[in-house]
Amino acid sequence: MAKDFVYFDLETMRTANDVGGWSHKDKMGMSIGVTFSTATGRYHIYDETSVQALVAQLTRADLCIGFNHISFDYEVLQAYTILDLKSQILSLDLMLDLEKHLGHRPKLEAVASATL
Repeated sequence: MAKDFVYFDLETMRTANDVGGWSHKDKMGMSIGVTFSTATGRYHIYDETSVQALVAQLTRADLCIGFNHISFDYEVLQAYTILDLKSQILSLDLMLDLEKHLGHRPKLEAVASATL
């Protein structure tokens, strides 16, 4: 059976300024979440009403891949679940991997500009 690598990103309803700073990511609210599954070869789009299905897909994945999703996206999703997403999902956070090699946290725009 093929491994299910799930690529994941989400966008929020509110900014850090709207919720009183970056320490309140759980108050930002998910406006949309998007995944791509290597097992199915399909994209899936989730809105706030289907966030439980998104959490279920992420927890079932063999590996969840994203950019800054451990420190940002999972913290936004924590408002919708009792699960500890950081410890229960096997993740590859490309920003953390790049940070180790570069010695600083690169912005996604800089990575995209250099690689696309």
